[in-house]
Amino acid sequence: MKITAVKLHVLELPVRMARALGDLSGPMSQVDEPLRVKFIREFVDTPPKTRVTLLRIQTDQGVEGLCTGVDPGMVATLRSDLVGADPQQHGYIYQKLLWAVRFKHFHINGLAPFDNALWDLRAKLAEMPLHRFLGSVKEKVPCYLSAPHYPTPEESVDEATSAKERGYLGYKLHAFFGWEKDIEVCRRVREAVGPDFYLMQDAAQTYSYPEAVKVGRALEELKFHWLEEPVRDVDLYNLQRLAQELDIPIATTELLGGDLQAIAQHIYMKAGDIVRTDTNRAGISTVMRIAHLAEAFWLNVELTSMGACFGLANVHAIQAIPNTSFYEDWDNQLPLMEALGCRHVMRSEKGYIRAPEAPGFGLEPDEKLVKKYTVAEY
Repeated sequence: MKITAVKLHVLELPVRMARALGDLSGPMSQVDEPLRVKFIREFVDTPPKTRVTLLRIQTDQGVEGLCTGVDPGMVATLRSDLVGADPQQHGYIYQKLLWAVRFKHFHINGLAPFDNALWDLRAKLAEMPLHRFLGSVKEKVPCYLSAPHYPTPEESVDEATSAKERGYLGYKLHAFFGWEKDIEVCRRVREAVGPDFYLMQDAAQTYSYPEAVKVGRALEELKFHWLEEPVRDVDLYNLQRLAQELDIPIATTELLGGDLQAIAQHIYMKAGDIVRTDTNRAGISTVMRIAHLAEAFWLNVELTSMGACFGLANVHAIQAIPNTSFYEDWDNQLPLMEALGCRHVMRSEKGYIRAPEAPGFGLEPDEKLVKKYTVAEY
């Protein structure tokens, strides 16, 4: 078997993402803090269409691997390393792509969609859903709802309450008002949802060490499940101090994504209590390596955000990882899957979600709709 083509469709779907993080090209906005100069991305309306990229790794036997979330430039960069290769020698290809990071000068996270598509392809050849191909350990995955940074505390309170009513098992805030106001928002949300509901705060690396200590202690009193990204991922010194100082688990390494060796240094240095990665940044091969590494140290790995293939890749991986707790649901993959006419639409029900039992990821879009919404091909 040989890979015969590596293709990319750029699609524009007629879907406005109601709970997206806003337009990534929007301006940065200064946070009102008297002692620091700090910025966050401004929360703005999302455009009326959502751009999606769809990678296809095709073979001479008619089986293809699919994945979303590809930078078009990466297709040209890696096509020559894939075409002609035997996809069943995935380990060999993976090592070649790891070496290409240095010699073709791109970030390691750029490998993830290609690695994912190869896993999709090989699971299809085995006629197995990916989680069973990897070795399932669970049949369904607990869900929490993840929030954008809302301009007002009332919006966070309302949505957290709604999430609990809808059956989610938890809710994660992204409060970026400054540490004092962040504590107040977290307190109001806890009061609204009661004591028996998982809550997390993702600070997106916006605190200094003293601020993170104050927030962490407050969240301990509020019985939050974890504090995520309190300081920068590269700040091993202060992450180590926080993990020692605070009882609340510190979740970190999210932006390191697919850098296995960098994450290993975090674990070795005890710079955090929970490891973060996901299939958009790491790809299945590296996600599983990171999960096994964390398991050896009795740490959880929690996959961040929706992940590749409208969440399918993350859920398949989580079902095959024993040391993970939740799927992070943004509650926005359904409109995209439905717009593409996907045969297997994944929904959370009563606080849990499960991957489809179709071969591979189960990402089977309607080809007529793919053609209809394609605005560019590479």
